[in-house]
Amino acid sequence: HFLPLILLVVMEGWGITREYHYLEKLKTWAEAQSYCRETFTDLATVDNRDENNKLLSVLPGHGNFAWIGLHEDLTKWKWALGNSEFNNIHYSNWKANYPNNKMLKQICVVMTKSGTWYYFPCCGTFPAVCYYEEYKTVY
Repeated sequence: HFLPLILLVVMEGWGITREYHYLEKLKTWAEAQSYCRETFTDLATVDNRDENNKLLSVLPGHGNFAWIGLHEDLTKWKWALGNSEFNNIHYSNWKANYPNNKMLKQICVVMTKSGTWYYFPCCGTFPAVCYYEEYKTVY
C-alpha cells in the first residue's frame, strides 16, 4: 500500500489554528479537493504573504507543482472552501502575465516550489496541499 507523504506546518493566530499538509500522491484537482475535504478541511487557501510562505515551507524540493484551492469556472476565480470569490486586491502571487486564461477551459491553480502561482487544466495530475483549520475560543 502507498502511504502519502505528509509534511505539516501549523499557523496560529486570532483563535484559529491552520495546519498545511502536503499530499505527494498525484491527483486531479477534484480528486485532491475530495481527499482534502474527507481528511482535513479543504485544499489550501492563501490569504496573505505569510500564509503563502508557510504553505511553501511544506513543499518538498523534488516537486515542481502542487494544487492549492484556487480555481476558475470561466466567469470568476474562487477559493474551494466556501466557494468564496478570489480578489487579486487582497493577495495573490501569480507568475508574471498570469492569469490570462488563454486555455478557455476550467482551470485550477498550482503553487511552485518558488511560491508563485500558475494554472493548468483541472484534469491534470499533481501533488496537493491541504489544510486543516480549527477555531479555538480565545479569552
